[in-house]
Amino acid sequence: MSQFGNDDFFFNLGGDFILGPDGDILDLDKASQSDSLIRAKQAITHRVVCERNGWRLYPSICGGLEQFLGQPITPELLKGIERQVNYVLTLDGLFDVKDLAIRVFDMGAGTEAVVLTIYVKGVSDKPVFVSSFDMQNGQISQVI
Repeated sequence: MSQFGNDDFFFNLGGDFILGPDGDILDLDKASQSDSLIRAKQAITHRVVCERNGWRLYPSICGGLEQFLGQPITPELLKGIERQVNYVLTLDGLFDVKDLAIRVFDMGAGTEAVVLTIYVKGVSDKPVFVSSFDMQNGQISQVI
């Protein structure tokens, strides 16, 4: 497992910076290596929520979940989303394939959304990232 990317600051799903205990923006350089959970969440969030070609210098590392919009929720679609997320999290060594468990679930009858869960071996026994993805409008909502 890598250092989970090289971002400068921690941010939440909405793009707002996270403040550290001293009230300053939490800087990755100042965060201890023991913050592996928040580092993993940061790296995953950064890639999963980004639209394809969202970063001009690194167009292939964005999740690109918008490619699945409007499609009916089928087992094949769920597997396709899992493969796409796995690809963007492992393509450049950010995470090792053997350290990830990615699962996508249909939220159930009457919804047009899926739930994405990502476990990272050695970081937490619980999901590191859980979000819902609306298959109609592309809205991503972080659950934890």
